Amino acid sequence: MTDRHPLVLKWAIEHARARDLFDRGKGPHVWGFNNLDFRQHRLLSRIFFAVEKDGVVPGSFGYPEFHFVYQGMIFFASLGPIDRYSRNAKTKLRFVIYDPNVDEPAVHSEWLDDPILLEDRIPEIAAGIVAVARAVARAIREKFKSALDAKLLRVLDGLKRLEALADDSSTARSDPRTFEALVEMAERHWKAVLVRHFLRALSKTITDGTVEIAGHSLDDWMTWAAAKTDAFDPLVQGAENIFAKVVKF
Repeated sequence: MTDRHPLVLKWAIEHARARDLFDRGKGPHVWGFNNLDFRQHRLLSRIFFAVEKDGVVPGSFGYPEFHFVYQGMIFFASLGPIDRYSRNAKTKLRFVIYDPNVDEPAVHSEWLDDPILLEDRIPEIAAGIVAVARAVARAIREKFKSALDAKLLRVLDGLKRLEALADDSSTARSDPRTFEALVEMAERHWKAVLVRHFLRALSKTITDGTVEIAGHSLDDWMTWAAAKTDAFDPLVQGAENIFAKVVKF
């Protein structure tokens, strides 16, 4: 396959290494790529190159997952057989963009291999991706602005009340860095939301949770990832602990 996008080439290299480990009895079973896989790779390469012209950057947490990043905002998509269990080379494909504005994965836009092949709809698909990217960035900017404006008013009011509690700690409590600590925790929360969204999408790709990686099953790894995400997310700790940290900053 020629003219592969760097991300698709990276997948091919990582897959070849995994296959080599499997062939030498040192890794889990890995399916070999077939003509259906190669067709998907060609499609994605063309789509990735097309959207990059508009500043939308393809990314991946690991094959076959891929997503798009625009102005620091991320949203997910997928390409696969309409019949998800088919590996027939002539199986019809489906390209989906998931709605980035809801917690549970929901279809935002989709294109099917029928009656027009996806190869003939790449400009349409790329335009759809760019449109979603711009809409996501605009919506999240507005959401962040409204949320931060409201939180700023509440925090400033809270700091004023806290300053009156004890003279010996008033300097620390009125320090503007305490608000920076709150912003940092808000950013950690949004990153945790992103990871949870990714884990939900990733779980749909797991057909056998008992497969082991580094001595642990995929189900165990998913449980570990969920626990780590909760530990990383300040919101899980509750408002009392969050503001206690702000005051102690």
